[in-house]
Amino acid sequence: MKAVIIGCGEIAKKNHIPTYRKLGIDVVGFSVTSEEKAKRIREETGIENYSMNPISLLDSLKPDLVSICTPNAFHTKYTIAALNRGAHVLCEKPPTTNKADAKLIAEASRKNNRFVGYAFHHRFMDEYKRAKEQLHNIGSLQYATCSYIRRRGIPGWGHFTDIEMQGGGALIDIGSHILDATLSLLGFPEIKYVSAVSHDSIGKRGGIGDLGAWDGKKYSVEDSLFGNIVFKNGTSLFIKTSFALNMKEKEEKSILIYGDKKGLSFFDYELYDESGVTKYEKGKDSNAIENMFYDFLNATEGKDYSIADAEQGLYIQNLMDMLYDAAKTLSPIYSD
Repeated sequence: MKAVIIGCGEIAKKNHIPTYRKLGIDVVGFSVTSEEKAKRIREETGIENYSMNPISLLDSLKPDLVSICTPNAFHTKYTIAALNRGAHVLCEKPPTTNKADAKLIAEASRKNNRFVGYAFHHRFMDEYKRAKEQLHNIGSLQYATCSYIRRRGIPGWGHFTDIEMQGGGALIDIGSHILDATLSLLGFPEIKYVSAVSHDSIGKRGGIGDLGAWDGKKYSVEDSLFGNIVFKNGTSLFIKTSFALNMKEKEEKSILIYGDKKGLSFFDYELYDESGVTKYEKGKDSNAIENMFYDFLNATEGKDYSIADAEQGLYIQNLMDMLYDAAKTLSPIYSD
């Protein structure tokens, strides 16, 4: 099988290229935005074929698999182009920048009978798997919370602070990861309505943080968003997400799910009930990225899979749209 990488930045060089090769997939080409970058990547990876035009690369190399590692604004165009040319697609999260585009991707996947997987790799962490195994023990679901917040974690590289390129800030970048992990455990229940607030004053000041410097004058995304999601089955989920927040810890990432028999927590894996707290030693995580790629390959072969597919990606994208709309209007947004 042959793979092509569209958008060959750090995530492609760190995850996609080496993992494909480890799993026996021949990475035959990549696209970049300049000859200078292409020369450097050829030297680093040994991949000869490249182009500044991703569509011509797809037409000339005819890959079986395509990884989309571009800024979010280009996910839709190149994912659909790859599907229309008969390739299966592994797209970096988030699916795209809005619900309408995520719907177009899902339609193209169905029309071409080709699989789209979204790289929400938290599903392949050992603690997630342990949590999923315990879900049947928690009883009737009552409430859940998820959090991915940073003290000063505004990315100082790439396009993460550009609304036109990314579609949003903390929510669409790191928040999408934690939403996917939580909602895949909850079974993607039907949404009734959401409410949310967001802030951008820390980002707009500019500065230097844990992930480099950023320009406040060019900062156009939210640095934090807090939302509440109410489902039609009567349960609810609260999400906290931030690039920058005046908090004690450098970073906090957690998921808590409360049932009427037990409560469940990770990324420090624990169970709670009337007898108290049951703590579990944190085992050594297997390679979540490698497991995700292996699962993606299973999906392309029609086997059982766990990776987020086109329909689940559409659900997550729709929910993020609703949260952004609620934060802009300071009013509840109801599901269609």
